[in-house]
Amino acid sequence: MYLQLKKNTHIDKTLSLQLRQEPSQINGKMNQFNNLEYHIPVINIGDNYTAEKWGDKDPITFKKGDNLELKCSSALYNKLVDYSKGELVDITMIATDRGVTYKVSISEVEWDKPVTDKEYHPDLQPKSRDTDMNIKWGMAFNNATRLVSNINTDENVADKVALIKDIMPKMFEIACGMDALIHSDVSSKVDKNTAEDNDLPF
Repeated sequence: MYLQLKKNTHIDKTLSLQLRQEPSQINGKMNQFNNLEYHIPVINIGDNYTAEKWGDKDPITFKKGDNLELKCSSALYNKLVDYSKGELVDITMIATDRGVTYKVSISEVEWDKPVTDKEYHPDLQPKSRDTDMNIKWGMAFNNATRLVSNINTDENVADKVALIKDIMPKMFEIACGMDALIHSDVSSKVDKNTAEDNDLPF
């Protein structure tokens, strides 16, 4: 079961979690809208939290102690990536004039149950990928900076810095999604005949 903080009913409703994996080791995946998503295994350590009705699925209530996957956008993932496995965090979705944002902080909820040393997760990447992710983040920063520098505007330095900050997550998505897109393109060519014969939705 997974939870994604997207519905308006989730606004200002704090979710308290314990991270069951290192967020920095989770691979992002491209969704059907060509956006990068991260599935992070967590434990609900706070009050009961209801995932609102989505499509034809009934609402799901996660009780204290329930395991679930938190489906994160790049914006939320980038605020969780510096936390470690076993840490307790509070996440609140907040509405602003520019859309929604996420407030992430250390939780003060009392919870002393440790996570197991090793748990299997299909999106887990080895530690050796940390360097690769740092390189991609650097690429995102450099490209966002160049893009803003090439735009002829009357904005001051502070506004340009804010613009770079807004652009970086999308640049990071592009950098991380290249491997997935290349793999998808190769797979589609190899399995073209199979796909035509087996019209599967996934």
